[in-house]
Amino acid sequence: MSEPVLFEGSPHGWPSPDVMDVTIFALALVPTTALAMAGMDVRLSVLGATVHLPLFLPVLAAIGVYELWRLAVFRSTVYVLTAHALEVRRGVLRGVRTWFKVQIVPGFQCKLVRGDPAIGVEPHWIVLKGLGPEARDGVRGALKLPPLAEPPPPAPSKCVERGAALVVLVFLVLAHIDGAISWQERMDFDAFDKKVEQVIVQSEAEYAVTHREHTMNGRGGSSRIRGNLMTQRSEYWLSHAVVECTLAWGPVAWGRPEVCVRSSARGQEDFLRLLKSNFDLVGIDATWPER
Repeated sequence: MSEPVLFEGSPHGWPSPDVMDVTIFALALVPTTALAMAGMDVRLSVLGATVHLPLFLPVLAAIGVYELWRLAVFRSTVYVLTAHALEVRRGVLRGVRTWFKVQIVPGFQCKLVRGDPAIGVEPHWIVLKGLGPEARDGVRGALKLPPLAEPPPPAPSKCVERGAALVVLVFLVLAHIDGAISWQERMDFDAFDKKVEQVIVQSEAEYAVTHREHTMNGRGGSSRIRGNLMTQRSEYWLSHAVVECTLAWGPVAWGRPEVCVRSSARGQEDFLRLLKSNFDLVGIDATWPER
């Protein structure tokens, strides 16, 4: 015959995340933030404009589903206390079942741990999460422990958890905005760099007609790594000069692209004057070598 139930209670409120939950959130949000800052989002073309859909939205949706599952499991929990055992029952999809059962031996204690009643059994404490401090006297009475003189304290505030969630959300939004701006800056730089290349090719062709000499040997530069922590750079190697097009990294906005012409050899003054003239025609400002 089963023992009479001395106390039965179910959690209320929202469950606080434990170490495993925080680890799961960090593993999901840290890479998402890095990708957002790198401009890796979902881009749709709407009426000719590019709309950036935040990458963190599906991640937050998955976290929301996970939190709803935690809440369902938490609320389905039932603590059943008899004279010799504590039984924890829970279940969502397949009905409430016994999760675990602990025998209570003489010498146990009862106190509040983070606002919830906790029963001390060898070799650890079992916290009846979600019952709140108001269940303390009921649990102590079921365990035939004397009541405490002082009233139960109020339940701990969840302001820290809510504040942390708000800070994370604001940071994700700012990371998305930064990534979207950086992506647009890189697109603008690619268009600007293409214009610089066209002017160089045009100048080289005009110079070859008048001087029968080719000046452009090739194009090089650093690889284009997506991400706003990398300076974008292209270089055009001429016979006696190098034209460098750079977009330096900066917080949020990268600033304007810069063109620098370097040359340590003589004999290219005519080509440099032609190149400068063509740059001026299309509105490209450049830094030129001092003579």
